[in-house]
Amino acid sequence: MEFHAWMRGKLSDYERTCKFYEVAKQEFLKDRDLRSFESAINDIIEAQKGNESDLMEEVYFIRATMNFYSKNYEDSIDDYNMVLKINPRNNHAKKERGLAYSCIEDSYEAETALVECLNSLQKPTVFVPDSRP
Repeated sequence: MEFHAWMRGKLSDYERTCKFYEVAKQEFLKDRDLRSFESAINDIIEAQKGNESDLMEEVYFIRATMNFYSKNYEDSIDDYNMVLKINPRNNHAKKERGLAYSCIEDSYEAETALVECLNSLQKPTVFVPDSRP
């Protein structure tokens, strides 16, 4: 059995996945081995497909960012879309998706994504008069 297939089988357990992710993150911070970290992220995503937890929001965001900086803009957009499927209020993902669209020169989608981000950042001010006599 191939290693990644075996690993994905082990990572089908959510608690084990959380622990694996923390270890992978700590190892990356220590040794800066991006290839190993990217492999761990991909294994987690494959094993936890369909899971819409906070962990998966973070993992998809990390992979989207790695894809963006590797100039894989379409893959980056797909991953930012997954982040937004899990958490539609993630404004950072909205902004980054807009930047990725601009990199592939899709100005309509870039503008739409960035306007959506700006609109969600604006909070309406509601004046409630003091009702005391």
